[in-house]
Amino acid sequence: MKKSERKNVKTKKLLTISSIVLLLFLSGSAIYGGLMLMIDPSGVKLGLPSELLNDIPFRNFFIPGLILFVMNGLFSLMIAILTFKKVKYYDWLILFQGCVLAVWLTVELVLGIFDPFLHYTCYSIAVLLIIMGILLIIGRKR
Repeated sequence: MKKSERKNVKTKKLLTISSIVLLLFLSGSAIYGGLMLMIDPSGVKLGLPSELLNDIPFRNFFIPGLILFVMNGLFSLMIAILTFKKVKYYDWLILFQGCVLAVWLTVELVLGIFDPFLHYTCYSIAVLLIIMGILLIIGRKR
């Protein structure tokens, strides 16, 4: 194996492991947050002010919690497992989950929900997942 081929294998492995770590972090956070919102739709257990409900098209946080739980929680966990197993097109799944997270965060911002720490952290994760997915896709085509 040539030096450049070894470097590509190491880069792919680093990108794959990093993606799995980010996906697991996202999954754990979203499953926890989603469950808390479904258990307590008022959002009090998560410290969400009730005024947020005035700006969203829901009477409580149950539906947003369910969407968070499934789209960012379960999907991220499933994609982390599929990435670990290196199923075909796992790189596209990583890219997809980064886009799902970015859309989720953008919808929150449009609805007037903004938490600087949460949004900056999660947007960073979304961007990293998108970049890593693209790099893995490009690397596969070589």
